[in-house]
Amino acid sequence: ASTSSEPETDAAVSSSEGRPLTIVTAETISELRGYVAVTSPDQPPFQRMVWMFRPGGSLVSRSDREIRRGTGPYPLLMTAGRFMFSGGNGWMFDIDLVEGPTMFGTNRSLIPGAEQGLVWFARGRGPTGNFPWVAPVDVESLTVGERVDITDVFTHPVVGVADGLIVVPVDQETYGRFAYWSPAGGLAPIGLRDPSQEIVVGASGNLIVVALRGGVSIFDISSGEYVSSFRFDFGEAVTSACLSPDREHVAVVGSNGGAIVGNTTSGEIIGLGGEYHYHEVEGSIQREHGVGWTANDQVVFIVGEENAKHLFVSDISSGADFHMADLDGQGEWWLAASGSMC
Repeated sequence: ASTSSEPETDAAVSSSEGRPLTIVTAETISELRGYVAVTSPDQPPFQRMVWMFRPGGSLVSRSDREIRRGTGPYPLLMTAGRFMFSGGNGWMFDIDLVEGPTMFGTNRSLIPGAEQGLVWFARGRGPTGNFPWVAPVDVESLTVGERVDITDVFTHPVVGVADGLIVVPVDQETYGRFAYWSPAGGLAPIGLRDPSQEIVVGASGNLIVVALRGGVSIFDISSGEYVSSFRFDFGEAVTSACLSPDREHVAVVGSNGGAIVGNTTSGEIIGLGGEYHYHEVEGSIQREHGVGWTANDQVVFIVGEENAKHLFVSDISSGADFHMADLDGQGEWWLAASGSMC
């Protein structure tokens, strides 16, 4: 049997049908092993709401700050016990959403660092313009480091890796479509086999996930070697990839809404293939901002139908899946989870 739970919130919000926006099933209560945040930036009045599922399944929400569309490739991040988002400034909640948000810097985009507790601020010239500077942020102390001028070096930061960032270089003839940049060493080639074609779709620690010709490969930037590869029909392209906290698994989503979870060492594919089915729900994985990890072996993801979205949890070690919530409305939802910055 399942039960419904209304969010504990300072602003009651219901769907147009009058029922609670989020419905949590009883089977999930003891299964969730990390924090999961969801928000809908394009559904008034829900764009001011953040719902936080806490370990064990309890749920809180807040509406202090609007999370807007167009704030970079990572609109939501969770790391080091903080929930962070950008809206022209850097904003932070404690992960339990007990206190109101804190503003601690001017930026336009948040970029995840290679490790928990490190993110990067970046400031662009308009919503889609190039970025003139980046700055490292120590999340625990909310300390913003020195701004580094990257004008004429790279146009966009992509994701943190090793001691720096994967970036889109200005000089792509020399470096390819993507390069590695660090404050100490500057710009350097990554070392990919085909730097003009391979697309970086995710990273964590020293590992980079690259997509090329119907598959993905895991590349270790410290050793300069490919660790493993996966073959998969991703539709037109791979849209996102998210490494687990221990970096032993990766969840990959394609433009057709199909998804896989693969072992980064062996290359074994172990779950989430093609369309996802759960009782009456049939749909595809949300292509962007729709996958995260709560623990090393627990992945959470949004499945979209024509008129609704659904939040699922999958324990990849046991193969058990849980339908955690229904997300009303036809608009896009964003997801962030505490295990990985994706």
